[in-house]
Amino acid sequence: MTLPLIAMLIYNNFYSIKTVREQVANSYKSTLDFHMNQLDTKLNDVDSYMQTISGNSFDLMALSLAANNADYHMAKVYLFNKIKKDKSLFPIVDTFFVYNQPRREYMNIDNKNISYDEQQTLKNFLV
Repeated sequence: MTLPLIAMLIYNNFYSIKTVREQVANSYKSTLDFHMNQLDTKLNDVDSYMQTISGNSFDLMALSLAANNADYHMAKVYLFNKIKKDKSLFPIVDTFFVYNQPRREYMNIDNKNISYDEQQTLKNFLV
């Protein structure tokens, strides 16, 4: 009488363990999917902003189309201020940078306070 009861309790115990593990795994999977979707959405927003700045707006083109140094520096300051203002919309991004190849100039706009050494390391890596 007791042997079948013990066997049933053992089976029930293993079945419960398996069920709980599956539920926990499903919960972790749904949480991971949720966070991945949020991250993808934020990265798509950043990608859209970068495409707007680099292709669809006059802000970046003004740097290469500047007729003289005064126009170039005005366009550079305008672009810097625009990105600096817009960067608060993208807390996922630590740094935006603009590199003007013809003039070999690098401009860094960061969200966080990074040290001068880190800025130089980043600049040397990118340029």
